[in-house]
Amino acid sequence: MAAVPRRGGGAAARRPPVRSDPEPGRQPGRPGERGDDRLGKRVIPGTSPRAVSEPLGRLPERRGPVPERKRIVTTTRRRSAGSPAGVARKEVIIRAAAKVFAENGFSAATVRDVADEADMLSGSLYYYFDSKESIVEQVLVEYLDMQIRAYERAVEATERPVERLEQLVAEALRGTVTHREHLTILQNDWQYVGPMQGILERQAQIEKIWLRTIQEGIDSGALRADIDPRMIYRTVMGAIQAVIRWFDPRGRVSIDHIIFIQKAILLDGVRAPS
Repeated sequence: MAAVPRRGGGAAARRPPVRSDPEPGRQPGRPGERGDDRLGKRVIPGTSPRAVSEPLGRLPERRGPVPERKRIVTTTRRRSAGSPAGVARKEVIIRAAAKVFAENGFSAATVRDVADEADMLSGSLYYYFDSKESIVEQVLVEYLDMQIRAYERAVEATERPVERLEQLVAEALRGTVTHREHLTILQNDWQYVGPMQGILERQAQIEKIWLRTIQEGIDSGALRADIDPRMIYRTVMGAIQAVIRWFDPRGRVSIDHIIFIQKAILLDGVRAPS
């Protein structure tokens, strides 16, 4: 009788068991992939293990500083802002900004407030101005340029120094009516707008016109020589600028009457004794 082999014996018993875990240094792969012992990463067939520098599923890290994003002004943008329609739109923005800054104050007002007043999107406003500061500077520079031209015409209209000074006073007082919003911004937000280069330059031009006129009056003997010209200028200009706080253009008193009174009060005190 043949002997019956024991269960588990023979060649089948001598086969090594199938490993369920990968060998050390090798990661399990997906169908169609092979493991790589050296890199410990999955490599797609047909590619070199050296080409894989990062584990799959991760992006390579950025090396070096992140480049700063800059606003690019395109040729199309510059051309559209300088076109006749663009210039007209810019004037609308400037008028709207003067109203908003005078009513709300420069620090409290926003670019969105200006855009709303101009009936446009706030993002579209940046096609014409880079910032809120550039808007208010342009608003005041245009006003000051007009005021400088008015002062120059006033001093060219007569040869007499005292009459020139009277004309300067009149032009400054008329500005409280015609440019009320601009004067309000200058007075209320001087700490913000005063240091701006465009405003500094034009304020210096205005002061030069006034001081030259006052000095001519002193040299001619028409004005008192015992008072510093700069003190006269600042006293007169301070009184004029205060008018905007109490004068109502819609009231019973006209600006011409205010000019008459102010000239008598301010200039009689600096006239030389006859």
